[in-house]
Amino acid sequence: MAGIDSADWTIESLAALAEGVRMPAALPWAALSDPGGARRHNEDAWLTDESSRVFALADGMGGLNAGELASALAVRTVTEVAPACLDAGLPAEHALTQACLDAHSRIKEAALLRADCLGMGTTLVAAAIDHGRLSIAHVGDSRAYLLRDGRLERLTIDHSVGQQMLEAGQLSEAQIRRLPARGILTRALGTDEVAPLPQVMTIDWQPNDLLMLCSDGMTDSLVDHALEALLDQPQSDLPSIAAMLVDAALEAGCTDNVTVILAGGQPRRPLNH
Repeated sequence: MAGIDSADWTIESLAALAEGVRMPAALPWAALSDPGGARRHNEDAWLTDESSRVFALADGMGGLNAGELASALAVRTVTEVAPACLDAGLPAEHALTQACLDAHSRIKEAALLRADCLGMGTTLVAAAIDHGRLSIAHVGDSRAYLLRDGRLERLTIDHSVGQQMLEAGQLSEAQIRRLPARGILTRALGTDEVAPLPQVMTIDWQPNDLLMLCSDGMTDSLVDHALEALLDQPQSDLPSIAAMLVDAALEAGCTDNVTVILAGGQPRRPLNH
């Protein structure tokens, strides 16, 4: 993966790294991002390190310049730090945790260099598939899902006001989906002096498992059973499924940026060239 020196950190160069192109890999994957129906700019970012099977997705906040920079810094840091930690023999959970902590520090450092970026922050969800295990780390409300044997499981718990109200039994999930304040984050990278600890988990990775990472533009627009129906299409290739997911979110009225990464899954039909 190409990188840039810290001296070259700019919004344009870092955001460009998050606009990668799908390349053939032993583990099939695809990614797609769209600004959404009401946005001119995209503060979501994604990046992968294919050789290490590390995937990262972030949803920035703090205004046009700041949000794009924060999310690009986050995914770049994950795809640099986590593979290096894995190569050094660290468990995947430790590698992802260190990557999240380093991403927070880099975002804070970058904010100090630009007045218009003070207070910028981002969500982050990162995954590593290593030696038959899937590890996830996340901060914020970008999510990870796993489709196994036709059933979709949500692997992450949102760090948001809406999730707090759900856990307190104040509102149902259907009611929370209509609550404007549901997306206020209770944990994010870059917004506080002390780095938030990511929530991490590790489960077995089975050959036909399909991993999905996505921003809240996807999950605010489509409920989980709709996501399950779109994902459970073994005759479709991953780029096609990613496109169907994004199109469905936009058709459902998504006004936010929407981004998805897919990895794994059942053997897919070959792409037509």
